[in-house]
Amino acid sequence: YWNIDYRNNTKLTFKQSKKKIRELLKDATRKRMIADVPIGAFLSGGHDSSIIVGLMSEISAGPVKTFSIGFKDQKYSELEYAREVSQRFKTDHHELIVEPDYIGEISKIVRHYDQPYADSSALPSYYMAKMTRDYVKVTLNGDGGDENFAGYSRYNEYLMLFNAVKNLKHLPPVFLKFINTVFKKTGTGRNRVLRRAKKVADMLTRPPADLYLIWNNTFDRTFRERIYSEDMKAVLNLENPEKLLTEKISSVDTGNVIDALLYADMNLYLPEDLMVKMDIASMANSVETRSPFLDYKLMEFTASLPANWKLNRGKSKIILKDTFKQDIPEKIYSRDKMGFAIPLDDWFRNEWGNYFREIVLSEKAKSRGYFKSGEVEKIYEYHKKGIRNNGTRLWTLLMLELWHREFVD
Repeated sequence: YWNIDYRNNTKLTFKQSKKKIRELLKDATRKRMIADVPIGAFLSGGHDSSIIVGLMSEISAGPVKTFSIGFKDQKYSELEYAREVSQRFKTDHHELIVEPDYIGEISKIVRHYDQPYADSSALPSYYMAKMTRDYVKVTLNGDGGDENFAGYSRYNEYLMLFNAVKNLKHLPPVFLKFINTVFKKTGTGRNRVLRRAKKVADMLTRPPADLYLIWNNTFDRTFRERIYSEDMKAVLNLENPEKLLTEKISSVDTGNVIDALLYADMNLYLPEDLMVKMDIASMANSVETRSPFLDYKLMEFTASLPANWKLNRGKSKIILKDTFKQDIPEKIYSRDKMGFAIPLDDWFRNEWGNYFREIVLSEKAKSRGYFKSGEVEKIYEYHKKGIRNNGTRLWTLLMLELWHREFVD
């Protein structure tokens, strides 16, 4: 009954649009603070949740309760940024450190999600909600900010690759064929540059919509062909699951590739992954989450904004950051997006290694007949030895096997 449209371009200036964004987002936040139970906010320390906490503090009569998750490994922890925001807005702040020994609780998460759900941030999301339930029953979050204002680094990476591939395609066909042949034989070892060169070589012969997938794919077609058993290939007929995404990207006719990516993520990544993740993680702990950035009036307005007001020359969320530049701390304003990731690579090399082997490389898992066990072991061994970072692949395989044990066995 509703669909977002990127063709209705705003007549407002950049300055007028900033004012409109502030008005719409503040109104969206105010509406989502209406409740007859205590409310709070998830605070990651990123731009979006920091902006929402700032607006809540303007609206609220007392200190806003804020909640943050972190890790001992500082590469993955945003707690210092969350504390900075908490101090700025004088919130009632609460923190939790997620440890690798939480793996014993993963079966609970598998049970709540019903499906083979492979976004590893479900783990910290679940514990965030579990911590929160002791204090509030409703929380606001920053979900949707990246999809509205082109916040993911992959948008910029795609844009650079799109332009590079477009220029490379002007080279003589015989030269392109040579490049493709050479690099397709590389990319399986330690050298990250060669692996990326292989991806670029793949892109030279593919339509633009495919580029987004090639660069952001956990198990691409080549990988699937390698690890699937012959029976699995026969059953699936190696159908193309990527088609769903490429069709969404191709359906946007604004002529701007960033609009096409935002539209695809609005229709797939956001409702099929992020919103599912947060809804289940919170409701499993009797907490309701609300997302001001997903207010339809705000979404329709941001869709009307020029793409280069969101992403330009490597800078993302340009108009959103400029709108709230005076509100959020400089340390938050100037930082790059980090993402809600857990230290999968490190944990699978250390604390989680034996657990993975016991579950995914067990005789029970092999007997299902989905994969060539030798290829799955190779993924694990390459990771263990540091040849490749396969943490996301290992998590995906782990979730599939645990789901089988919970719902099929």
